[in-house]
Amino acid sequence: MHFLIVSVGLLTLCRACCGAAFAYCKYTDPNFDSCFKDSFQKAIKLLENDIPEYGLANLKVYKIPALSIQAGSGSVHLIQNYKNVELLGLSDATVISAHFDKDKKILSFSILIPNLIQRAEYEVNGKLMALPVVGHGPSELQLENVEMTTEVGLEEENREGLMYYKITSYKLDLKTSHLRSRFDNLFDGNKLLGDNINRVLNDEWQIIFNDVKSSTEAAYSTVLKDYVQTFFNHVPAKDLFYRVEIMIAVYNIIFLTILCYSDGAKINFCKSTKPDFNNCLKKSAEEVLVLLKEGIPEYDLPNLTVFKAPKITVQAGIGAVELIQHYENVEIYGLSEAIVKDVYFDKDKKIFGLTVTIPKFTLKADYSVDGKLLALPVVGSGPSLLEFYNLEMKNVLYLEEYTRDGTIYYKIKTYDLDLSTSKMNSRFDNMFNGNKLLGDNINKLLNDEWEIIFKDTKASTEKAYKEAIQPYIQKFLDKVPAAELF
Repeated sequence: MHFLIVSVGLLTLCRACCGAAFAYCKYTDPNFDSCFKDSFQKAIKLLENDIPEYGLANLKVYKIPALSIQAGSGSVHLIQNYKNVELLGLSDATVISAHFDKDKKILSFSILIPNLIQRAEYEVNGKLMALPVVGHGPSELQLENVEMTTEVGLEEENREGLMYYKITSYKLDLKTSHLRSRFDNLFDGNKLLGDNINRVLNDEWQIIFNDVKSSTEAAYSTVLKDYVQTFFNHVPAKDLFYRVEIMIAVYNIIFLTILCYSDGAKINFCKSTKPDFNNCLKKSAEEVLVLLKEGIPEYDLPNLTVFKAPKITVQAGIGAVELIQHYENVEIYGLSEAIVKDVYFDKDKKIFGLTVTIPKFTLKADYSVDGKLLALPVVGSGPSLLEFYNLEMKNVLYLEEYTRDGTIYYKIKTYDLDLSTSKMNSRFDNMFNGNKLLGDNINKLLNDEWEIIFKDTKASTEKAYKEAIQPYIQKFLDKVPAAELF
């Protein structure tokens, strides 16, 4: 009757593994169990408040509409029905251990709750130590040092091409160091009989607890299995113990620095037939960077001191992050400080390459995200800040010629881009519609696990960049005939 806390416990565990706001744990990590335990603990802390985005109620006062416990097997032959149940103390739980065996598909954990209180409207009908007992009204149960050990057996099932977990078994063991109880209005308000029954319940609490233990666990297991299965139905098995965070869109325009080096009026002209062509090309690119601090209006090239872009959109990824990211009022700093590491052009193969390093690349923008993270809805909008240190960009353009009005120009056939950075810092304000606790945890995770996040979002970031910049480059190539470009 008082042990439904475990249902909430497992929910926090699931969220700790795969939710957007909790610590990252990768199953292949040798310290997975330790991370898993910490994640579970942080989940409990976060759930001191409601998380409506995920339909999660707070754990300070957890509410259950109704619960029924059948009669015990010994001296307690009472059918217990509870409604309007409130559980207090869940948010003070301490995680003792947490483990997931992916091969055997067994999820297990233990938690300790110093003081668990259940308040509810009760109704009982049966016998206690051979005495008829009936009653209904307010009740309160207080349990000290509640230890719950849970083991959930799972199997995978295929639904529409995706594997999901299905609960096949549920085992629970409950312990407490003391139980106090109070049932008002027993025997239809007979105070003398009611007081005596309550005294027996408290004096003989251990006998009573042991007698109703298995039936309580059975009642709980039935409720919990349905509750947890609903959660598993929404999260593919591959995502449950794999964490991918919100993708970071990295939009920059540094490629513009190499596109106007052939402007003879301002830049050293480099002839592809010269033996020192690539060295000349590198010097020209460096000179362009200086010019682009102010911009080159005749080629519609903006200044790179503060490069502004109206908007950029990054589509959902191919993994567990199904977020569409929109950025508006984009401002980029640091492009004009780029260092040219390598530049080349193969005229026969029509391949142009440029590698630059930006000591500190900063992006400021108004962001909005809308989609799903590990099958759970995620929304947010507000100011954002991204900082990349030693951002290296390797750009390769594969060109082909086309004729327009009798003149040959270059057209981009394929564009390859490779990004790397030594460090990434980020901040997204107003995540989860202003939930500061969740937002702070997301931002902490983004910065603590920046390398994992950067690698995971690298391909989609590069794709977004290429889609944004390629039309801009092509516009320039359309203005300069191929014969003049090199």
